[in-house]
Amino acid sequence: MDANSQREQNGIKQAAKTEMITFSS
Repeated sequence: MDANSQREQNGIKQAAKTEMITFSS
């Protein structure tokens, strides 16, 4: 996996986390 894919995966994880927080509050 190259750095670009890693960054994309991290971005997706961060977005999912943010969405979770938004939905749960």
